[in-house]
Amino acid sequence: YIGRSRRTDQEVAIKIEQKQARKGKRPMLEWEHEVYAALGKQPCLPRIHAFFTTAMFHVMAMDRLGQSLDSRMRQQQGGTFDRRTALKLGVQMVRCVETVHRGGYIHGDLKPDNFLMGHTDRTRVFLVDFGLSTRYIDDDGRHVEMKMRKSLSGTPRYASIHNHKGCTHSRRDDLEALGYILVYFVKGRLPWQSKAKGAKKADRHRAILKCKEEVPLERLCDAPLKQFLEYTRALKFTEEPDYDALVGMLEEGAAQAAETSPVT
Repeated sequence: YIGRSRRTDQEVAIKIEQKQARKGKRPMLEWEHEVYAALGKQPCLPRIHAFFTTAMFHVMAMDRLGQSLDSRMRQQQGGTFDRRTALKLGVQMVRCVETVHRGGYIHGDLKPDNFLMGHTDRTRVFLVDFGLSTRYIDDDGRHVEMKMRKSLSGTPRYASIHNHKGCTHSRRDDLEALGYILVYFVKGRLPWQSKAKGAKKADRHRAILKCKEEVPLERLCDAPLKQFLEYTRALKFTEEPDYDALVGMLEEGAAQAAETSPVT
């Protein structure tokens, strides 16, 4: 929903969740608000204007943002971003994810729909939707231990291989997912998108995992995304990623793409 702040007269986006929407589980919107509050005011996150509860709903008002990157991509010629644009967006996206990680959280569901352009400043990228986020740092400041879940968490298309296998999320998983998003931006499609359509969910997930493990990276993508995915897939569970190195890969690739682009 779209609303307007009485205090600032600014347009805001409004998210609403029924109190009983997640029976037996903590309300997702309440948790999302808590994550935003913990991360604080950041250039790549929307500002939260209000959070309140009625008899039936949880309600959160936040900055109104623009299109998702997925919607923006579909409007481009050929239905994909050109390589330079995709890599330059990737630089901002890595910095968004780094901001969340520095705050002690994993996003847990990175996908093109969760990266939005600004409503007025359409050169800026924002990261939203923290309902599946988790903390990877405990109350004593230590990295959480790895545990095994029964099923995948998040969006299968972009999920990391470790996520498919049920491992606790850590920083490496967000970054591997980001690598798949960038490949999708350049190619418009991932090889596992059509796997086991119509099958049971567990069978689809197994088919997607099998494809991710079997498709060689050199066939999936070329530099710098191949190197990006090689690096993120090799990260250890507790290892701190080198965000600057990842940004450097993307910036170098964008510069090379600019040099080889035809002059119009």
